[in-house]
Amino acid sequence: MLKMSSINLTEEEIKHYLINTENVKNGITSQSVFNNDYPLHLEIGCGNGHFLFARSQIHPMINYLGIEISKKRILKSIYKINKQSIENIRFIHGDGRYILDFYLPNNSLDACYLNFPDPWPKRKHIKHRILNPSFIDILHNKLRDNGSFYFVSDDDFYFFKTLSLFESDTRFMNGFISKYRNNIEEYETSLYEEKWRKMGKEIYYMLFRKNKLSN
Repeated sequence: MLKMSSINLTEEEIKHYLINTENVKNGITSQSVFNNDYPLHLEIGCGNGHFLFARSQIHPMINYLGIEISKKRILKSIYKINKQSIENIRFIHGDGRYILDFYLPNNSLDACYLNFPDPWPKRKHIKHRILNPSFIDILHNKLRDNGSFYFVSDDDFYFFKTLSLFESDTRFMNGFISKYRNNIEEYETSLYEEKWRKMGKEIYYMLFRKNKLSN
């Protein structure tokens, strides 16, 4: 169980918001976790839960999952939503690609968000990037027909490399009229976006949807 002395949470509160993958034998779905059939949205690398917290308030009829590898950030997220008694968010502690692949059933996600992942800019570290052809294969399996994938980054090289991967993949179609956008008014900000915009950095948004003819 995750613990951090500086955050005042009971074991019961942590268990309520933190999914134990061992207890979800048939996969993580809206029905198995939230006991309803609302659309299921996933953020990989949810940090302190800033983006999910804001989005859940605007869309109470959507279920949100946040995957985060940092124990400290998971607990901060739980503390934040527990104070507000938010019931349409749950968290999973672990590696995003692994959990997506092994714990979410195929055709179970209505949307997936990837906000400001580490770009691993050095050539020797490129293998650590989450966005690569094998991840796109997994994503295609997990999204429902017409399901959405949002990618947001301040790193232009990483962004346009990823954009090119999706543009060349006929299993997906661009959700924007233009190739990409630098702002989406209806897209809630993450802490990283607030930080980078204050520094004057350009932000890039990409939206691709699973082509329903690609199954």
